[in-house]
Amino acid sequence: MPTIRNVLFDTTDLAATSSNRNITITGDAGSVFTLYLSNEDNRNGTNQGSYYNFKTQSFVANVFDGLFDVIIPASGRFKTSIKFPTVSDNDEYNIYVVANPHFDTDLSDNLVDKGFIYHVKNIDQSKNDNGSLKFPSSIYQYVNRTITIYVNHDDDSDIKYEADKTGSGSATLGTISLPAGTITTGNTLVIPDTYGPTVGNIVGCDSSQTLSLVTATGVILPTHVYAQITKTVNGATTSSTSVVLDDVNNLAIGFVLQSTSSGTIPATKPTITAIDVANKTLTLSAACSLADDATLTFRGYGSDNSYIIQALSFELSAAPVTLSKSSTNESYNVVQKLSSEFTVDSGTTMVLSSTAGIKAGNTINVAGLETTSDGDAITVSSVTNATNIVLTGTMDAENNPEVLAGTQAFFNGSSQQAIIKLTFTITAADSDGALYLDLTKFLTLTDNF
Repeated sequence: MPTIRNVLFDTTDLAATSSNRNITITGDAGSVFTLYLSNEDNRNGTNQGSYYNFKTQSFVANVFDGLFDVIIPASGRFKTSIKFPTVSDNDEYNIYVVANPHFDTDLSDNLVDKGFIYHVKNIDQSKNDNGSLKFPSSIYQYVNRTITIYVNHDDDSDIKYEADKTGSGSATLGTISLPAGTITTGNTLVIPDTYGPTVGNIVGCDSSQTLSLVTATGVILPTHVYAQITKTVNGATTSSTSVVLDDVNNLAIGFVLQSTSSGTIPATKPTITAIDVANKTLTLSAACSLADDATLTFRGYGSDNSYIIQALSFELSAAPVTLSKSSTNESYNVVQKLSSEFTVDSGTTMVLSSTAGIKAGNTINVAGLETTSDGDAITVSSVTNATNIVLTGTMDAENNPEVLAGTQAFFNGSSQQAIIKLTFTITAADSDGALYLDLTKFLTLTDNF
C-alpha cells in the first residue's frame, strides 16, 4: 500500500508579525493525502472553526478548508508554504495530514501507530505533572512582551527617576521588549552612567529632601529588585498571624506583605512563614488585622521570586550608586554660598542661600571656618529650614575668625540626586511583566524640615 512516510515542518514559536513556513510531505509516489490546519478559534465551541485556505493564504471562519486529495509526485516529495497572519494576541494552530484510505494510502509507523490522521507534534514534548502535554498544539504564535522596570522608594512617593529633582519626572527606568516565544534569552536594558540634558539615570527628590547612601559602597543587588502580586482576604482577621485568601497561587515563603487596602499591618512589614495550600491559608511573621475582601499586596525579591509570581526571571549587574557632585566643584556633593557673615557671635546657626541637598552629619568645608574650641571638626547638626543649618559647634573664639557673606560652603555626605548604572537581562517571560528597583535598599530619603 502507498505510504505517507514523513511530515517536515518547523514548529518553533512564531513571531507576532506575519511570516511563512514551508511544509514538506514525503511518501511513496502516487500516495494521496489531505492537508489542513486550524487556529485556536475552532475550539471555542460556538462555531465550526477557522481553517486555512491555501489559495487566499488566509484563515476563513466556519468553512472547512485545506488541500484535498494531493498526490505525491515521482520525486516522493510535496512541498508548499503556509502564511501565518499578524496577530495582536497569542494564538495557536493545529496541522493535520490525512492519508486517504479510499486511495489505498497509509501512514507510516513513525507517524502513527494506527489510524489515518497525523497531528503534527510541537517541538516541545514536555509534560505537566498529570502527564498531559504542556504544548499540545502543533505551533504557537506569541505577541511581543513588554517588561517595564520601575523605581520605588517607600519613604516618599514623589521621588523620581530622572534629572528633574523636583519630583515630576517619570518613575520608569525603561522597558525591555521580548520577541515572541515561550522563553526568550538575552534581552537587555542598560542604564548608562553618563548624564546630560536628556539624563535618564538619576534618582532625584524635591527641594526639602536629601538623599544619602544606606551603605558606604552603595551596592545594588538582585535582591533589591522585586515583583509584586495582589491577593484577596477571605474572612476578616483581628491581630492574627493567620489569614485565609481566595487563593494562594504564585505565593512563596519569604514574600513580604507590603500593604493592605483595608486593615492594619505592622510598620516592619511581615513576611510569609508558611503556606497551607489545601486551606488557602498563610502564616505571617507578625500579627495583622485585615478586613474581609481586603486586597493584599505582596513583594517577592530576587529573580527566583519574580519567576514564581510572573514566570519572569532576570539577571542584574550594577555599578555602585554614587551621589551626584556639584557642578561648581566635583570634589563635593553640595556647594552653597553664605547669605550672611558667620562669626563667633553667630553661635551655631549658619545662613545659606539654600539648604537643598544638605542633611545632618554632613562634613562642611568653609575657608575661615576653624575647629571648635575643643579642637573638633565642625559638621552639620541639623537643617532648620530652606536657608538655615545648625552646626555641631561654635567657632574658636580665641582666634576670633569670621566668614564673610558670599563665601562658598562645601558639603559632602548627601545630595538631591543619586546616579545609578545597571543592566537588566530578562531570561524568561511568559507575558508582559514589571520589576521594581527598591531604592530603600540603598538610598535614604530625609525630610529635613
